[in-house]
Formats: sequence, C-alpha cells, structure tokens
Amino acid sequence: MQSPKSKTAMPTLADTPTPAPKGATKRKAEVVIDLENMPDKKEVKPFRPVSKTPEEKEEEAFFQVSVTANAKFDKIPIALRNKLEAACQTAFYKHMFSLKAGTMPEYRQQYDVCLGLRTRTLSMKFETKVAVPNVLDLSMANAALLDYFTKCFKGTHRLLTKEACVELKSQGGLLNPEFIELYAVRHGELGWGFDAGGCLSLYITSVTDHRLKEKVLYVKAGGVKLKEED
Repeated sequence: MQSPKSKTAMPTLADTPTPAPKGATKRKAEVVIDLENMPDKKEVKPFRPVSKTPEEKEEEAFFQVSVTANAKFDKIPIALRNKLEAACQTAFYKHMFSLKAGTMPEYRQQYDVCLGLRTRTLSMKFETKVAVPNVLDLSMANAALLDYFTKCFKGTHRLLTKEACVELKSQGGLLNPEFIELYAVRHGELGWGFDAGGCLSLYITSVTDHRLKEKVLYVKAGGVKLKEED
C-alpha cells in the first residue's frame, strides 16, 4: 500500500513578521528611577591626621616632665608664671618625642629679646636694641626676657605686686612690636601679655623730670635659621 503523503501547512500573511521600515531607530527600553528609594550616597570624609592631647602624649613618653620656675621668679604674676611653665613643659616633650622617633629636634625659628625706650611727647617711636639675641626656642626666649627684667630693671619688687601688674589680652593677628602699642597703664604699674604668636612683652612707665618714660621688653620672632648642608 502506498502511504499518504504528509501535508505541510503553508504560511499565511498573519504569521509573517512585518519588517521595520528603513531608517527607523529602535526604541530603547525605558528605565524608571525611584528617587524616593535610592540608596544613600556614602560620604567620603577628608583624611585628618590623628592629633593627640598633651595628656595622651605624656602617657606615651618614657619620662614624665614637670616644670617649675626658678625661685627668683616667685614674685612674677601667677598667671604669667603658669603660662611660662606650661609652654616650657610642651617644649621639653616636643624635644623628647623627636629623640624617641630617632630624629634630632630642629629649631628653625630664632627669637630676640628686645628693649625699647621712649619719652612721651618727645618721640612716637621706641629706641630699641636687642638685649638677648638668637634664642632657638620661644619658651626659652620668654624666660630669658623675665631673667633680663629681674637683673637689669630697678625696683622690680615694687612693680611685681599683685595690684601693680596688669594683663593685656592677646589681640588676633597682632605681633610684637605692634602689640606693645596697645599698652596703657598708670606710672608705677607693669603691663604684661602675649602677642598672637605667643611672644611675651612687658611694659613699664615712670615719671622723670615731669615726663612720662616708657620702657618695653618684648620677644620678637627673628630670622629663620637655614639648615646647614653637610
């Protein structure tokens, strides 16, 4: 017997895909962004080196340093003496930590202790000279100023009473000798203060021949010490 031939279905127009017209661009799938449920962007914080408090540095030191001013400064105002002792203690710790890190401490800035004299009504400018030159550390320069004052100024015991000492608060941005122009005390009194850079200054007035004499002692930042080449 002859098997019947299988019939193949003929495609119709409905089954044939319609080609896209030439030059037509394909439409991209739309992307929907949900602004309300977007994940928060991670904030990138700038790098900041870890700064330790003086107390934390003291705990890491091999030795504990306590600074007490010499007995010859006992009559110096207590507030001034405390600031000098704290600054000197900080300088000692800075020196020790440099040695602990295996480096020699560098003192690039130099300081001078200056003496200035002026007679009110005769001059607007102080005649100045350097009394102690080239001190490498600021706390040592401030101490050298007080040492010079106690040795070279007469009647210091009278000036260093609590009632005769007047503190001038630091003014932002003002350095010696511009800072000393802000002093104004009665004759027989002593003014003291630190400029914006931490430099100490003393201001003393007296009356001689019916004229007001002004004397100032101040620490001034001098030149920068250049590193010596080997």
